Amino acid sequence: MSSGGSATDTATPRGSFVPPATTPGTLPVVELFHSIQGEGSRTGEPSTFIRLAGCNLRCTWCDTPYSWSSEGVKAAEHVRLDELADRVTERAVVLTGGEPMLHRRRLPALIAALRERGVEHVTVETNATIYDPALAHDVDLWSLSPKLPGSGEGADAEVIGQYLRGASDRVQLKFVVTEEQDLDAMWSLLEQVGEPLPASGVLVQPDGRREDYGQVLRVLAQQVLDDDGQWRGVPRRSLTRVMAQVHRVAWGAAARGV
Repeated sequence: MSSGGSATDTATPRGSFVPPATTPGTLPVVELFHSIQGEGSRTGEPSTFIRLAGCNLRCTWCDTPYSWSSEGVKAAEHVRLDELADRVTERAVVLTGGEPMLHRRRLPALIAALRERGVEHVTVETNATIYDPALAHDVDLWSLSPKLPGSGEGADAEVIGQYLRGASDRVQLKFVVTEEQDLDAMWSLLEQVGEPLPASGVLVQPDGRREDYGQVLRVLAQQVLDDDGQWRGVPRRSLTRVMAQVHRVAWGAAARGV
């Protein structure tokens, strides 16, 4: 069971992770960069990305291990919230990680500072193991990426349900599918969650680290096309959107700051 609605920065949903210590009034920033949003429902949008240190999961296919490794956490720059907001150049901001919800106590003040500087849209990319109702409507888009068996981690149906009930019009569900059984596991998870899907349906994408990215994308697309299952009386494939990572295609799997 996860910490669910807990709002303390020290909550550790997987039990063994200790978030990086931070100086009061700051956030630990691994990197800040300006690029296009490469995945999800806002693909292609120029955005400023703020990557925060620390994660409570250890996915086998993680493409940003430097955000939670001991070296990466130690090297993170502890930036004051107003200074962090001053570094933003785009009208859209993506808070990512790692797991940004480990720092949820300080996110409202950061988001307020961003709004004061003209930011119009804030996305939080989260693994959906931590929910804080106080933040639900401060964020324009909650990009939930629950973990399927191929990740070596698990998802928390209770917390996903909290997001869908508390911020349903601001949620997208995005899954990385790396094994054939992941699609069935995804639908089993959503049945366990028991809430209506977001308007965007279910977004799926393959492992972005693969050198044969085009091939694994084609395999995933064919899996979806061949899916003859039903979800609440509706063909599952009609609710699924296969997505490529545009930044992966444009700059390659090894590039950082894109």
